[in-house]
Amino acid sequence: MINGSAFSLAYELYLAEFCQVAKLLIYSYQQMISNNETLKSDHENYLRNILVKKYLRNKNAKQKFNIGHLGFEIESGEINIDNQTIGFIDIKVLNLGNKDLIDEDEYFSIECKRLDGGVAKRDLYVKEGINRYVQSKYSGVMPFSAMLGFIEKGSVTKIIPDINKFLLNNEDFKTYSPLSEYSFIADFKTTYKSTHERKNSQFSDIEIFHFMLNFQALKKI
Repeated sequence: MINGSAFSLAYELYLAEFCQVAKLLIYSYQQMISNNETLKSDHENYLRNILVKKYLRNKNAKQKFNIGHLGFEIESGEINIDNQTIGFIDIKVLNLGNKDLIDEDEYFSIECKRLDGGVAKRDLYVKEGINRYVQSKYSGVMPFSAMLGFIEKGSVTKIIPDINKFLLNNEDFKTYSPLSEYSFIADFKTTYKSTHERKNSQFSDIEIFHFMLNFQALKKI
């Protein structure tokens, strides 16, 4: 990662604000469970839409974590240097006020993937989630990003070691540090951080924060 006092200061500002976003994410997930949301679909887009529309965009909730100036968008197109749309970010967190994030290329990116303890979804989590950040397909000018793992089956105690084993045996990119516990809130234990090599970016690596959200208790119709 690029060094220098100016960048270090910017990084700390970004991280401090993202920590508030992380707390809102966890709070919103807990509210979904507490409210016993009924799911019409377990697809990640449906889960994401409930999370964003009903909870992350809630004015009172945002003010609770002092991030009322941030906006939460879904399926936001990402444009490359050749002015081509190269993908659509699940959740894009963009500053709508004149505060820290005033450059629209600087935003918090959050990818969502389902996990069930199986190989297929694990592979998608890595190849179509983590790898998109490694390749700088999303959020290429930011030093970190985030992923939400929507757990529909299985246990975190199995899913995390399985992802880590796959990462460490992966030959497409290097993993400097696999998923390890990283706490945003003391009593919420299923958040993690990993570090990987970075390609096509000014940064040599990318930090990814992982939120494992278990939705198995919610009723599906």
